Amino acid sequence: MATVDHYPPGIPCWVDLMTSDPTAAATFYAGLFGWDWSAGGEDVGGYIMAEIDGRAVAGIGGIPPGAPMMPMWNTYISSDDIEATLSRVAGAGGEVVVPSMEIIEGGESVGKLAMIADRGGAVVGVWEAGRYIGAACVNETGALIWNELSSRDVAASRESLAAIFDWDYQQIGDGDTFDYTVIKVAGGNDDGVGGIMPMPVEVPAEVPGYWAAYFSVTDTDAIAAATVAAGGTIYQPPTDSEQGRMATLGDPQGAMFSVISAAS
Repeated sequence: MATVDHYPPGIPCWVDLMTSDPTAAATFYAGLFGWDWSAGGEDVGGYIMAEIDGRAVAGIGGIPPGAPMMPMWNTYISSDDIEATLSRVAGAGGEVVVPSMEIIEGGESVGKLAMIADRGGAVVGVWEAGRYIGAACVNETGALIWNELSSRDVAASRESLAAIFDWDYQQIGDGDTFDYTVIKVAGGNDDGVGGIMPMPVEVPAEVPGYWAAYFSVTDTDAIAAATVAAGGTIYQPPTDSEQGRMATLGDPQGAMFSVISAAS
């Protein structure tokens, strides 16, 4: 069981789903991962908090009316000074997509968020903790276990994100036939806090770079079958790897997510 009460800067700390039907999505993921969930009030637009044993694991919100976006999972990187982090973005060749905004719930600051695009074009969130640090439950069944960027320009993404978040990298492939970079950051896990890889060739050309959220499960095949039974999709069937058995799936509204049962 992994309960978190603080995230050093530069570590992925939260994921949330922007979707066309938040209630239906919350019901789907609760059935899949055993989440409890509740919707917030009007001051947070009914934003849904999902929990395991009372510990936050993920959020679910509605796509704003008229917004040109598909349902998708977002990753957020921890910052102890969001304005200072955003001040680095332009110099790193990136773009501030959504400026810093403070989230207020019940008259209390929940935290501050922003969205940025790296030089390779992939969008990622930034989170400065207030009442919420991000995910209080990680690396256990039903919770977030890994964040991974698939980039259209890996070198550009690596360079700009390193400049913004003070990341170091470890190349675990040969950089040619297998190009996979593990993200290292002060205060993070020695095994890395996320990964960066080239966009898979089978992804349509119009799809921009994106961050994937991986959730820990005990039986990848059973989760894949349950996803289909609930109206979802299998994009990448269960496959064995050195890290465990994984699959890339789609929820009934179309958002992609990944699951992995860790190797013993």
